[in-house]
Amino acid sequence: MGNGIGIAAFVLSLILMFLTFIVLPVMIWRAIAATAAAGEISNTAVRNVSILGIVILILAFIGIVLGIVGIATGDTKTFGILGLVFSAICLLFVLGAMSIGASAISQRSAST
Repeated sequence: MGNGIGIAAFVLSLILMFLTFIVLPVMIWRAIAATAAAGEISNTAVRNVSILGIVILILAFIGIVLGIVGIATGDTKTFGILGLVFSAICLLFVLGAMSIGASAISQRSAST
């Protein structure tokens, strides 16, 4: 019999992987392109990327909690472990991207 919470963590982590490694880079690239075209930082593009980043962070925390619960309660721990690991990878990637973006914006605003 499968571990429902572990499977939920794994499915959520797959959705997170798609959002983190496909949707987020495209949105970041579009924000960079809009900034380059306008010559100034596009507030709309930055806001959209920030909202997606926050959604990913919230979902990653939920995935981590589900993964831990799936590992602790289930007979089969494979899906819980995979969900935990993939969610943690997404969390670290988004936190890194947000810190790089925040430092770039603060450096740009400090230089003007």
